[in-house]
Amino acid sequence: MKLKLVTFALYIGAYMLVISIVKQFNLNEDEMQLCIFLALFWLSWILILPNRKDFKNNEFLGLLLNYVVITVVSVCIFLYQ
Repeated sequence: MKLKLVTFALYIGAYMLVISIVKQFNLNEDEMQLCIFLALFWLSWILILPNRKDFKNNEFLGLLLNYVVITVVSVCIFLYQ
């Protein structure tokens, strides 16, 4: 339970850090939303890594591949809007 609270606190801190970093760049609203989404999406990997031992090798690589595919699809959707 303690590890989950620490992980959650780290995730919230990372969320605030990502927003403050992204706001420093002169991006339009859509670009800023995409950057924040992708950063938080990949930061959610922090929540998965402690449980990595519970996955078999193929499951972990499959999950990583899902993250990569969702990232690529998100960027492609953004570019072709």
